[in-house]
Amino acid sequence: MTSSVGRGRRLVVLLVVAAAAAGCTGGGEPAPAAAGPASVPAPSTTLRWTTCALPAGPGAVVRAVAPGGDGVPWTAVGQEAGKDDIRPAVWTSADGCGWRRVPVHAVTPDGERTGFTAVVRRRRLVVALGGSSSKVHGNTRPTLWRASGPAPLREVELLRELFGGESGISVADLTVVPDAVLAVGAYITPSKWVAVQLWRTADGADWRRPPPAGGLVSSRTEQLLPRDLAAGPAGSVVVGTAFQLRGGARDGFDSAAWYAGADSRVWRRADLGGTGLAGQGDQRLLTATWVPDGYVAVAAVAGSDGFGLRSAVSPDGRSWSAGGELPLDRALPAGDLPAAAITPGPAGSGAVASTVADGRPALWRSPDGRAWQPETVPSGHAKATGLVLAGSADRLVLVVQTPAGPRTYLAR
Repeated sequence: MTSSVGRGRRLVVLLVVAAAAAGCTGGGEPAPAAAGPASVPAPSTTLRWTTCALPAGPGAVVRAVAPGGDGVPWTAVGQEAGKDDIRPAVWTSADGCGWRRVPVHAVTPDGERTGFTAVVRRRRLVVALGGSSSKVHGNTRPTLWRASGPAPLREVELLRELFGGESGISVADLTVVPDAVLAVGAYITPSKWVAVQLWRTADGADWRRPPPAGGLVSSRTEQLLPRDLAAGPAGSVVVGTAFQLRGGARDGFDSAAWYAGADSRVWRRADLGGTGLAGQGDQRLLTATWVPDGYVAVAAVAGSDGFGLRSAVSPDGRSWSAGGELPLDRALPAGDLPAAAITPGPAGSGAVASTVADGRPALWRSPDGRAWQPETVPSGHAKATGLVLAGSADRLVLVVQTPAGPRTYLAR
């Protein structure tokens, strides 16, 4: 039986996590906002977009895309609006442009109400992550799915306590390493501290939850919250937030990152001292990707009139340095933490990053993760609500979410 002290501590932990996820503004002097309109260069046109067809109605959402290969098609995942609830939705494409709706096989009531949030491919194995909102208490219950080759995604039956249950907080993202697929999220340890938790599987069905290392576990002065996971040939990185606490109350947000070697089993806290993304104010890493020279991450930095976006770079995930500003003509709204996406550029040419600003897609390209140039994006999306980016060796897929449904584009 859980004691009242244990329940109280867990309640405090969950309230802290909820406040961090909701995008509260940190204490102290805010960091400088993004530069003004005079500093924004004209968009370049190095990416030329072709409009693609994706059969979906106004209630459909695409949240992630996995590039194809090894006889496996490109896979886009998200959700559709059902009569009484959401339904899982999957589309596949042989070339990243001609999309078709395909079925999925749910095996639990949670699977039938899943909205997908992430998908990856490891050779011929496709693994997807979803979540179903409980009708009883409103908590999101993670669901995991797998497919072999071009077969439909099938829900994996798992013990609820493995990812969720009373100790589960979130499952945020997936990535692929040489011998496994990894998932990252937040989980309460037996000592009742929230940890950055990694799960792993070799086949998409047999998931394990190793105990987190000390550097991944929160403390009385710092609440850790992961947001994104990326992997390259040399290892893996997790990026997120170190939610600072003082006297039991919120006292600011710093960026946080962790790294592991090629086997992605031993994780350590990364050094962000040279990034300018720690200290007074509100600065949080949102997303990361690998590039041929290492890793590039994008952070939201709060200023007096909203959020700006800045990058950080690392050759190995261990030590990071400041990148550059992703130029916007005005700051992003301060009310909610902005969303951003980043992926390697086609043919290994640096990185491509994106966000939605004033209801319009914004896109940047960088050869090194430091100097960012705005890119021309498909027009006509004055009410865009989200973006998805996915790249392979020779092409880039962009999905723009609109009130009329997702709109898809391909660049080669």
